[in-house]
Amino acid sequence: GNEEELKGLKNYLSVLGKRIIYTGKRGNGCLLKLNLNLMIAIMNLAVAEGIALSEAFGLKPEFFMHALLHSAMASPYIKIKGEKILKQDFSKQFALSLMTKDLRLIMQEVLKHRFPSFLGSVCYDVYQQAEVKGLGEVDLSAVIKMYQEK
Repeated sequence: GNEEELKGLKNYLSVLGKRIIYTGKRGNGCLLKLNLNLMIAIMNLAVAEGIALSEAFGLKPEFFMHALLHSAMASPYIKIKGEKILKQDFSKQFALSLMTKDLRLIMQEVLKHRFPSFLGSVCYDVYQQAEVKGLGEVDLSAVIKMYQEK
């Protein structure tokens, strides 16, 4: 919406987050949030797959995480979720069902804009399957179970 309107809402919005970013017309902020959540879902799935692949290779998953956290791909998010996966601690920080909902919303926008979201499509499919398997109310890091179940 209007940047002047945003200034009047800053006190209310500051309760929801540290940073307020003006994104132009109404709805752009929501699209930005969904886009960022898509990146989080993809990163989470990539870490889960890397750990599971290490296990399939007979490597200790801790070796994979150590190498990952000392590479250019390291990030605080990858560290937090990787540690949760290694500990099999799926206590809820962000429910897998909420991520699946956000992925559904972004995929609707992807279709509307005729954008070829290859990773987004695969990611959405895996999260949907995880939710069907009963993982919806635990942390999204539990998506690793999609690789571990035989």
